[in-house]
Amino acid sequence: MEAVFRSAGRTALAHLKRMGQKLNVPCGQHLLVEGYHAPGVYFLSTGAFQLYVSSATDQVEVGIANAGDLLGLASLYGKRTEPLSACATTDCELVFISRADFLGFLHAFPDAHHVINKILSEEAIRADLVVRRVRLAHV
Repeated sequence: MEAVFRSAGRTALAHLKRMGQKLNVPCGQHLLVEGYHAPGVYFLSTGAFQLYVSSATDQVEVGIANAGDLLGLASLYGKRTEPLSACATTDCELVFISRADFLGFLHAFPDAHHVINKILSEEAIRADLVVRRVRLAHV
């Protein structure tokens, strides 16, 4: 969490830390499910998650989330649902912040939007690369 929001300032980071609830997620448990709304955002403190998308007959890994990564952003705004699923590949420790609290944080600290925009932009670029890789594999 600190590395992600360091640029938002000390006050913003302290506010964010006060809102967070620590969670332990055992290996094999799903945190996000494609097509559903996440109840908030998750900062991954330790461990790793496999990120994948599903079809009627297959699953395609699209990446790995590691310590320092933020999960659940995709369904934070509007009526969007999660575009992927996340399953713990190790025992994990996370910090959870509810959707309402996180949106309140962004309202109180507008500079944090730059951080979120950067993360979402990087995720969009990674998603585009995965789509290209899948298309090339089926040519």
